[in-house]
Amino acid sequence: VESSISKSDRFILEAMTLSATLVLNIIDAMMTLSGFQKGILLELNPLLAPLLATPWLFVGAKMGLVVVGLGVLWKLRAHRWTLPGAFGLFLVYSAVLVYHLYGLLSIV
Repeated sequence: VESSISKSDRFILEAMTLSATLVLNIIDAMMTLSGFQKGILLELNPLLAPLLATPWLFVGAKMGLVVVGLGVLWKLRAHRWTLPGAFGLFLVYSAVLVYHLYGLLSIV
């Protein structure tokens, strides 16, 4: 079964989805770091939580992991499951952002 999305549209959709995911990750990192420093948020990722004591290390590791993951998805973009996977990742980071916003609203 062929996809109803043209190759050029798929390319644009993949690039936009991965770029938006990166932006959401940056927002997540900044909100997590800020909330942690204020004592109102915790990092739920057990690999990154210990790095919060050193902010530049936390942000660097978080960005590095996500950039590598997004890079792998970009390299594998010809695979039919890459776009749904990228969109799923985008939805996860969207949910994390909603979680952050809900947390902020609950303390205001």
